[in-house]
Amino acid sequence: MYISTDFFIEHVKRDHAYTMDSFDEHQGYEIYYLHGGVRHYFIQNKTYTIRPGDVVLIDKHDLHKTIEPGTNSHERTVVNFNDRFLESFGNYSQELLKIFQSGHKVLSLSNQEQLLIEPLLLQLRQEYESPTQMNVLLLRILIIQLLIALERISGHSAPDACSALPVRNKAAAEIVHYLEAHYAKPFKLHELSSLHNISPYYLCRSFKAYTGFTPVEYLRHVRLNKARERLIVSNDLIQSIAEQVGYSSTIHFNREFKLVVGITPSQFRKRNKMQVPL
Repeated sequence: MYISTDFFIEHVKRDHAYTMDSFDEHQGYEIYYLHGGVRHYFIQNKTYTIRPGDVVLIDKHDLHKTIEPGTNSHERTVVNFNDRFLESFGNYSQELLKIFQSGHKVLSLSNQEQLLIEPLLLQLRQEYESPTQMNVLLLRILIIQLLIALERISGHSAPDACSALPVRNKAAAEIVHYLEAHYAKPFKLHELSSLHNISPYYLCRSFKAYTGFTPVEYLRHVRLNKARERLIVSNDLIQSIAEQVGYSSTIHFNREFKLVVGITPSQFRKRNKMQVPL
């Protein structure tokens, strides 16, 4: 039904070690709340340590993944929604959504703030389980309430108040920045490992240990994000864009784009195209 594609909430309590099998990336927004346990959360090019009472804000297309830090249990609630879910609120909702582009990826809530946020999350879960027409309206109102509350909390929090931890392995940190700066170049693992004076095996192992991704997975995300930008703001041919972001084969580019984004590059451009003078 309609709501299943535009809104989702899930509460999970695990009593065993767990790491996401692959990276995640959404066309919408995500609010992650940790009730118990400790998690490492990789977002874009930083790793955060998340503790009970922390809220993680994931913007559209942010590459992210939770990583097991060594503890065997955790409890969390995840909320996902897209622009369409709140479009009936017009410019008001767009103002509130700006919190996802602010300097706050992680908010550490006080005990009083937790008592404000947790009942809202519980009510969202309860309404989601019985999605009638009236429930859908109430879900939208509750999301607006949640965003207002988080906006107010973020207003008196320093950016990244939870303290973004740099990727702890120096080589892995350098490789993250190297891939972001040189995404259009052909990827050669042995050259990258030689550049940092480490073996290819250790490079891959340390990179994944501290980011949750392989270098190839991370590079694919960077390239496809750059491609999305070019599809929206330029009139370049798709073949040209594929080459600009590092793909030698347009067929391979189209395949990977659809696998990650869910639609072809031409479909994405048609849906999101800005008017660019020829």
